[in-house]
Amino acid sequence: MRHLTTTLCLTIALLLGSAGCAPSLISYSGVSGENLPPCLGKPTVRTWTNCHGSYYLNNGQKYVGEISNALPNGQGTGTFSAPHKSAGEKYVGEFRNGKKNEQGTFTYGPSSKWAGDKYVGEYRNGKKNGQGTYTHADGSKYVGEYRNSERHGQGT
Repeated sequence: MRHLTTTLCLTIALLLGSAGCAPSLISYSGVSGENLPPCLGKPTVRTWTNCHGSYYLNNGQKYVGEISNALPNGQGTGTFSAPHKSAGEKYVGEFRNGKKNEQGTFTYGPSSKWAGDKYVGEYRNGKKNGQGTYTHADGSKYVGEYRNSERHGQGT
């Protein structure tokens, strides 16, 4: 169980962009989803596959959504709240093997140097990749291509 909890915490920390912390899983639950049954029992690869559930970590991280192989897979929402340094940040979109993937929206929190900024677009392996729109808090925006979370190719 300790190994599983550590694996889940590290996966969720990476998924949500956290570094340098060692959160512990303080609660988990199965929640009804539109197309999937609730996750049952303790989160393991065997019990949390093709279900809908939630993880809550003691450092303020939370994930609610589709789970397969005990990892976020499919549609879900990852958020940060106090005491996490990224409190207020939120990602809503698709996940694959615990990482942001396909379409999603990431909103930066008030404690970020990018407070109020938002990215809507494509992800691959947790990074901005493909077409996307980055809107700054002042209303200015970039619409174009990204590769490895950097502007790349055509855009305005």
